[in-house]
Amino acid sequence: VVLPTLGLRSRECMERAQRDDLPQRRKVAALTARIGPLLASDLIILAHTMRDDEKDQLCAVLGLPEYDPDVAARVLVGMRGPTYCVLLDGRPVLAAGLEELRPKVWAAWMAGSMEAWESCWRLITKTVIRETDALLASGDAHRIEILSLTTRTEAHRWYEACGFKPEGVQAKLFADGRDAACHVKLGGA
Repeated sequence: VVLPTLGLRSRECMERAQRDDLPQRRKVAALTARIGPLLASDLIILAHTMRDDEKDQLCAVLGLPEYDPDVAARVLVGMRGPTYCVLLDGRPVLAAGLEELRPKVWAAWMAGSMEAWESCWRLITKTVIRETDALLASGDAHRIEILSLTTRTEAHRWYEACGFKPEGVQAKLFADGRDAACHVKLGGA
């Protein structure tokens, strides 16, 4: 998917997201969370609402001196493979997917807002377990990995709760020279 006018669309999507007064909506009614298809416009919104630790990780991966939501949206739109979106009252709050790195070896990725984790952590966890287990059971993968900044210890605990095992640290793996913690889920023989 090519978004040549990403800057303009990004601003429009952010303005739309800001019009939604989330604290007020929470007082009115319980929020409804569901899994849905991932659209390019969802990624533009999420690039503006991602958690700070995920923004920091994207800067490390790309070697960016500071976070830029337009660059983030372009990178996220370029991810290949099966994807899904967590929608909260119809608004995208988290995107995730699996990308094949080489035959039978996949990487799991995710970008989400703090609201997603506050409101939908159980749905997110169950979906990640279901999707990664299904990919391994299909025979299309024997390894799924997650690379993250070593400082993201809370995320590491969650990866382990989803069945990923710590594999070690890869020194200076990210473009900015920071170390990466590797977690893997293995299947097959």
